[in-house]
Amino acid sequence: MAKNKKSDDPRIDRLAELLRGTKPERLLQLLVKDAVVNFRCSEVDKGEIVRVASECSLSGSEYLLRLHYHAAGPLIKRAGSNRRSGRRRS
Repeated sequence: MAKNKKSDDPRIDRLAELLRGTKPERLLQLLVKDAVVNFRCSEVDKGEIVRVASECSLSGSEYLLRLHYHAAGPLIKRAGSNRRSGRRRS
């Protein structure tokens, strides 16, 4: 694909725009998946995670990562405001 040629998918064009100027080392951190996380849950929970992920056309791992990304921002903001105000979580 030519350097300035746009793709047929506007989502790819938007992604390219967002990543333009990102250092290669940071791209590797974002794209390379080489760590494993194991956790215990019930068979029912596992089935629900797999079912919902599948309905979203995602793997279980990608689904859980997206949930994490979605939740992390607000949780970190709330924790930061609690620290600034001196409040503690009970």
